Amino acid sequence: MVQCRTSLWYLVRDSFLVIVFAVSLASIFDQIAWKTVADILLDSGKAALETQLFAIVFLAGVCKGCFDLARRRGRYFLDGHPWYQKIISDNFPAVSPYEGSDFFCSLIAMGVQHTIGAVLCVPALFCNGMPSVGSRLVVCAGVLEVAWEVFDMAELYYARYFSPGGDAGKRQVPVRRLVFQGLHHSMATCMVVPMNHVYHQEPNYACLVFLLQISGGSWLFLIAYGMTLDISRGSDLVRMQVSSLAIVLVLVLARGPLMYFVVYKLLALFNRDHAYGFLAFGIVGALGMCLFSYLIFWDAMKRLYKFWNWKHQLQTSKSDEFLEVPDAQSLGICATGTVEIDCVTCD
Repeated sequence: MVQCRTSLWYLVRDSFLVIVFAVSLASIFDQIAWKTVADILLDSGKAALETQLFAIVFLAGVCKGCFDLARRRGRYFLDGHPWYQKIISDNFPAVSPYEGSDFFCSLIAMGVQHTIGAVLCVPALFCNGMPSVGSRLVVCAGVLEVAWEVFDMAELYYARYFSPGGDAGKRQVPVRRLVFQGLHHSMATCMVVPMNHVYHQEPNYACLVFLLQISGGSWLFLIAYGMTLDISRGSDLVRMQVSSLAIVLVLVLARGPLMYFVVYKLLALFNRDHAYGFLAFGIVGALGMCLFSYLIFWDAMKRLYKFWNWKHQLQTSKSDEFLEVPDAQSLGICATGTVEIDCVTCD
């Protein structure tokens, strides 16, 4: 297990470096990355929206390249190790080892992307002397999140209808997976572009982006960590229990009453400014995100209850538990608290 966690650390490190390098390389081009984001804040009207959309499309391509590289890098580091093959067979028994490996590496890459988004929001929240810099970085975080969501949905629809397409595509990407991802993507899809254009200096906007990104990144990393544990061993069972409790605490702190309060403050701001378009789309996005947060919180509670009462002597494998809760599976969430292979997660 020490070798397992060392290799996973190298995978997380390399994924982080690849994404940072790719986005930094994009900044060289004046009309593509950071200058484009700065133009959104400095200009007004149609041009600002056009450049923002262009930045999203460009960064979606960057995400595609980084995720593909992370998957290949993960297979290079991890495939062939018996402990890794056990991780894949235990957590993804219904799919091929290749697909399971790709999903596991994508889970880590998504955690890195969300963590970068959270870090970008820190200056806006804690560095009051740099409001201009902070608001620009929040815009970058929002644009990066929407870019990942565009890439994610494009990949899902491509797999469902083109490659592999047909019956195989429908099995790989069922409707419930699209619905689950749609709930997650609803808030950013509805609100990031207009918020960046009008309310980018609003402190509650920075706070909401930070809460969603930090909770998403922490949740994904803890889920991936839980997959590396062998709960037939007493020490790993304790680690699973602690990580399950940590997931619940993260979701309560970042997606509980504090998130609802921040959303309420933003909706009240829209109503006070008579920005009824923002208010309408904000309500739609908030409802989708709140439902998504409820689903993952409910699954996290079942995960905590299960492993907190787990009997080490039973020697029951995680793969047996994978099939134990049909109502969770119907949502694409397996009983161990992870999202099933046919329902890719995010924040």
